[in-house]
Amino acid sequence: MSEDSYKPTFTPKSIGFFSEWCVHVAWPSGYKETVNGFKNEAHARGWIEHESEKWIDEKRGPRR
Repeated sequence: MSEDSYKPTFTPKSIGFFSEWCVHVAWPSGYKETVNGFKNEAHARGWIEHESEKWIDEKRGPRR
């Protein structure tokens, strides 16, 4: 399997009535997580584009 097949999918979502945003993370295993703390959709999409790879690496830990 390619390494890409082990990567989660990221979906920005609006939450609440105060224009807060989060990113829903769905791992290939079916496990789901939420990353909170985004002020708008552009902020959430920017995190996905620029920070999510680092986040994935931190979640996986050191590789052997």
